[in-house]
Amino acid sequence: METKKLVYKVNSTTEIVSHGADTNAKEIRETSIRGMVRRWFAALGKKELCDEILGAGDSAKHSASKVIFRVDNVSPKMDSFTLTIIERNLKKGALYSWEELKNVVETWLILGGLGGKQKSGCGSIYCEELLLDTREEWLANARERLKGSSLYVSEEKPAGGKYKTKCVKLKNETFKVYIAERARGKPQKPGSRNSFNFCKKQ
Repeated sequence: METKKLVYKVNSTTEIVSHGADTNAKEIRETSIRGMVRRWFAALGKKELCDEILGAGDSAKHSASKVIFRVDNVSPKMDSFTLTIIERNLKKGALYSWEELKNVVETWLILGGLGGKQKSGCGSIYCEELLLDTREEWLANARERLKGSSLYVSEEKPAGGKYKTKCVKLKNETFKVYIAERARGKPQKPGSRNSFNFCKKQ
């Protein structure tokens, strides 16, 4: 059976602030992308599915990842790269949720970012094959993808401090939106165990 694979040519509209242990050496890391996709699984209310696909380190339900993330063709300015996600050849536990993985990855590519300083709009990414023509189309698509989650998208800056800024690339223009969590009950202290990690500082 042919190995399943997702391939995306990723570009950025704003600087990607990303590095490894050496803070002076900029790089785009597979682990950072895996972490962002994992956060989007959780943000969309699909944590159990995330553990099934990306693996779980919890000793009670330890499982290996069913996919491999690979980054290639990083441009000198770090404003474009190729992301490939490949299904692993595992003897047990075939990946039955490939379309769900594809949906979450593409939601991240459309709505999310990569690296640090995302609250200021850094790391806004896009994929040419996922571009839309108008703001109305993009906002309708974004809201459909966020339906049922605790997130919302707005062209108005949220009153609270927990949000990320996205510089959206359309076919003929760029505009700014904000991705934030809907208020639910009492606000949690920053860094608390139950605080929403989608908006954590990276």
